[in-house]
Amino acid sequence: MILPEPPLSCKVYTPKPLAVAMINVIARRERQRWLEPSCGSGAFIEALHDQGISPRDIVGVDLDKNLATADSLGQVSRGCDFLDWSKTRGGRFDCVVGNPPFVAINQLPTLLRQTASAVADLDGMPIGERSNTWYPFMVRAIKLLRSGGSMAFVLPAACEYADYAAVGRSRLTSYFERVDVIRSRRPLFDGVAEGVVVLIAQGKGGTGKHYRRHEVDDLSAVIGRLQSLSNFNARSCPAQRGGSQLEARIRLGDVIDIRIGGVTGDSNYFVLSESERHAQRLPQSAFVPVLSRSKHAFNSDISMTTWESLRAADERVWLFRPEDRHLNQVAVGHYLALCKSEGGCDRSRYKIRLRNPWHRTPLPDQPDLFLTGMSGAGLWMCINEFSSLNATNTLYVGKFKEPQLRREKYAWALGLLTSRVQKQVLRSRRVYADGLSKLEPSQIADLEVPVPPLIRDAISKYRRVVAMFLDSKQSQAMAEADAVFQRRS
Repeated sequence: MILPEPPLSCKVYTPKPLAVAMINVIARRERQRWLEPSCGSGAFIEALHDQGISPRDIVGVDLDKNLATADSLGQVSRGCDFLDWSKTRGGRFDCVVGNPPFVAINQLPTLLRQTASAVADLDGMPIGERSNTWYPFMVRAIKLLRSGGSMAFVLPAACEYADYAAVGRSRLTSYFERVDVIRSRRPLFDGVAEGVVVLIAQGKGGTGKHYRRHEVDDLSAVIGRLQSLSNFNARSCPAQRGGSQLEARIRLGDVIDIRIGGVTGDSNYFVLSESERHAQRLPQSAFVPVLSRSKHAFNSDISMTTWESLRAADERVWLFRPEDRHLNQVAVGHYLALCKSEGGCDRSRYKIRLRNPWHRTPLPDQPDLFLTGMSGAGLWMCINEFSSLNATNTLYVGKFKEPQLRREKYAWALGLLTSRVQKQVLRSRRVYADGLSKLEPSQIADLEVPVPPLIRDAISKYRRVVAMFLDSKQSQAMAEADAVFQRRS
């Protein structure tokens, strides 16, 4: 069977010092059989060899057919899909270590996608296509371990909150004597901005069921914590009640990509009201609907109907952004040719001079939500319910890094209004004389928010809480948000 090449997004290689530290945590003096399920260039295999592990006790698997220099240090199967390979090899290894691929299952080639989505989760149900490839790798790794075995994996920050991994989070501590999650506040890999954790699960089948989450600054701190892990006590997990021992709080920037809206360089020229558009006889198709002022995001969410009411009120909610197909239209050509004194664009401005073509403002990917960094009320999310809507740089836009159900988006937004998060907002913001407060995107991204449980009525709850929040009833709103999370935790 000819397998497709692995996606390029799978190929993120582990720094060797990190591989060494991970191995040392779970290595024992007695002979152990090791598995690396996505061995790539062989950082873990080389580290195992350097620890004196015999090649006959090292098994590596990788989809990439290209040989690596470390392959001779173990028994490596190339051009092989680990998830298919692992079906009949349960309970054969003392240790599994690695950095599994971080790629959405629905983005895999057909054959790989079918295999990954069919892997049985820890509750026996198929994982499905909404998951990410690292997750079935982790589930299969657990099944491959012998009693007493241990696992050390590099995983994306999504492992702490993604809905598709909920079963694994809720059951992981029931499989092992001790589980440690080490979170780095800074990226661990060059060129990869995604948040990362190191998962250490020791003693499969043990009865201790201990858990500890660690948060450190960077790669060197992760390695340092791994080297001293035995010095840190872990708490005993209570009986599982459907919740998750790994679900706690997480940096908002690991869940949502937050950035400023589109920078026009000359908003008077590019951002128009409906009457201004008509006056220039410009076609709607040459525009993108936008929010251009903080007051436009005035509610829990914004729909097409809400945006149309802003348009009807002659708010400036059109962004002039013609495509090539519009350039031969008379009205568009006339507007582009206007000189500055006639109301045309000031093309000498820095942002505009850099653009090619100058008249096409770069925009963020379709936002899931809008935030204002400057508000007298505080910080909340306005969920985007209008699929074509974007924003200019007077607002911040947010996009979830992992696919979310509609109610899940509102659940995350509700968590932002809990009292603990709003206290962080107060500590972080810069307050101006007129009472407005400002937060930069990086400050918002650094907020620690609660990981929401299943909140089936999250949409209605969020709308109610935001209505109170914006009606100067912030204390009452935060109390209601707190109660939702406390009741369902």
